[in-house]
Amino acid sequence: MCKRENAADALADLQAWVGEPFDTAGRRYDGGKESVDRFWKDLKTDQGMSVEPR
Repeated sequence: MCKRENAADALADLQAWVGEPFDTAGRRYDGGKESVDRFWKDLKTDQGMSVEPR
């Protein structure tokens, strides 16, 4: 994975896949705004979707 110059570059890369369907942690997201919002909420609140820092 390449290094990011700054957070704005990382955010731009993430926004590039908005609108594209994707699967993660056994869940399907359609890529729409509500779906992406639900993904971020799930990521923050569902411990099964994240790994504890080392």
